[in-house]
Amino acid sequence: MTKKSDDLARTLDADIAALYDYVDRIQSLSRSVEGHAADLRLISSTLGVTGEVEEAASESLNTLASLGAALSDRFAAVSTSVDTARAALVTARGEYQELPEAGLDGWQVVAVTATKVVVPGVGTLAGDAAAAYWSAQNSKEREDAAAAALQKLSSGLDLAAQTVTVSMSTQDDWHEPPDSDADQTPSTTSTDTSTSGGTGRRIAAVRTIGVTPWGPRTT
Repeated sequence: MTKKSDDLARTLDADIAALYDYVDRIQSLSRSVEGHAADLRLISSTLGVTGEVEEAASESLNTLASLGAALSDRFAAVSTSVDTARAALVTARGEYQELPEAGLDGWQVVAVTATKVVVPGVGTLAGDAAAAYWSAQNSKEREDAAAAALQKLSSGLDLAAQTVTVSMSTQDDWHEPPDSDADQTPSTTSTDTSTSGGTGRRIAAVRTIGVTPWGPRTT
């Protein structure tokens, strides 16, 4: 069975710099689309024509503007999602670095050189038995801390996924105008919340997201 500490160590493989770059670029794209949508609404009100032509053109432009605004919201949701995942990964990395060591502490290394060692809560043990006992206890403490960090990471990645899921289900048929009567069926997702395998797959997914066509941030 894979150790929890080894699972947590996989966060070191995530390309955090690329995730920062991805967030910045998607935010910029969201603002750009939003600006174009506003321009379309302005154009629709200043066409300089009247009658049925004005009504038809204005309706079409407003529809495009609404679609643009909806798309901008989607980009913003994706940006927020990736930023949430990035923050969760950064926190997990820090917690990995702070994990207690699995081996013997310095004072324990000295203590087990004696023929007999008094182990608090256990009694007097031979030096090698005390070393085995403390090693097992220290390893358990490390794995327990890693399991808690993984659970926190899993919750953070779930939150990141939900940000996009909620955005998608708010207006499932985003290609329809916001006022359309089109049937809207909320999308559903199935998320593996297991501490080890599920989190590992989500880490891999975030690493994939982080590989942008623009390359990592250079400044």
